Amino acid sequence: MLDNRSLDRLFDKLQDAMPDLDSDEQRLSLRIYRSLAGGRPVTVEALARKTGLPSAKVDAILIHFFASREGAEAWVKERPSHVVLSLEEGLELARGTNPRQYRDLFAGVAGHDNARARCGGVPQEGERAEA
Repeated sequence: MLDNRSLDRLFDKLQDAMPDLDSDEQRLSLRIYRSLAGGRPVTVEALARKTGLPSAKVDAILIHFFASREGAEAWVKERPSHVVLSLEEGLELARGTNPRQYRDLFAGVAGHDNARARCGGVPQEGERAEA
């Protein structure tokens, strides 16, 4: 179990690792969580209306999920700055980047192995990630 001092150090490291969101991204993030917490579907149009952001900006910020690769590829044709990844490809990408990005996140934190497991099991150098 993590003690308070260890939790404080862990929080500081997590805070340092988090991306900086601009005010539009912050507003959008809060609206998404509020909508999901209310059990309501979340659409780009509804988010744009509730945040006052243009639909195109909301669309550009979000990660989208599709029922088929064909649907995703048709959507991306209109958005050349976007790419299509399967869930497996996204997971593989995260497995490749997260260990490097967050390698030092839990270093020196008492009980970090348990915290690491609860936070998605980010593998340490030399460990193999499990599916």
